[in-house]
Amino acid sequence: MSQPVVYLNGRFVLAERAAISPLDRGFLYADGLFETMRAYRARIFRLEAHLHRMAASAQALGLPLPLDAAAARRVADELLRRNGLSDAALRLTVTRGPGDGVDPPSEPKPTVLMAVRRLARDSGLDAPVNVIALSGSAPAPAMARHKTLCYLPYVLARAQARAAGADDALLLNAAGLVTEASTSNVFIVRGDRLVTPRLECGLLPGITRQVVLEIAASVGLHPEEADLTPDDVRAADECFLTNSVAEITPVRRFDGAPLGSGEFLVAWALHGAYRARVAWELGLLPWS
Repeated sequence: MSQPVVYLNGRFVLAERAAISPLDRGFLYADGLFETMRAYRARIFRLEAHLHRMAASAQALGLPLPLDAAAARRVADELLRRNGLSDAALRLTVTRGPGDGVDPPSEPKPTVLMAVRRLARDSGLDAPVNVIALSGSAPAPAMARHKTLCYLPYVLARAQARAAGADDALLLNAAGLVTEASTSNVFIVRGDRLVTPRLECGLLPGITRQVVLEIAASVGLHPEEADLTPDDVRAADECFLTNSVAEITPVRRFDGAPLGSGEFLVAWALHGAYRARVAWELGLLPWS
């Protein structure tokens, strides 16, 4: 297998030869943003939406963003080609660049890194998970809306879940409301209602979350954003997690107890509608 290639500050280089300054603020202070996207048959789903979210966060944080969507697409296409991949996950990372001290530099020189990796599995649909609730584990709402490099709260939540014998955790805010999982948004199903936490509760406005809200009606569901408690999750007919790489991942057990019937009928239906939307937007032949 050939060695992986990454894009770093305008150049395509072997990953093992890529070098970032030891004074880079992303490394020293988590001063940066990232986006993880998925390519289907060498075409990236909703790249513009990912870049729009990153640009909005960059503006809010005063972080220069050197790549626009068109440039990011050219880089991604070339990166997929050089690595011989078509179905893959891509990560774009932008930091404020090198700097001395906590104060942001007056003329920052951002670091831009894009890397690609082969998918471990086609979808999360065939790998239902066990999750637990973690009280007071959610980041502050003002920061949760941005996909920053400060990922320690999510790393610790995942570690606590694993220590408790679960796969992931639902993070609860100070009011005890469900916000999101460590790398995913959360949905529950009650009858014909499809409910996900409100953004105001403190969570990332996920790209896949938005797609699921858009396609819900096509499978007979009424989507809504509302406050969710752990009791709402326990009483749900189904619960599932969403992100761009795994797409839709059903929850099998919550806090140690089985959740719903365990058949995941809504998750399967939504996944079919999701793949149809991907195929339509990217101009691909539908999956069988």
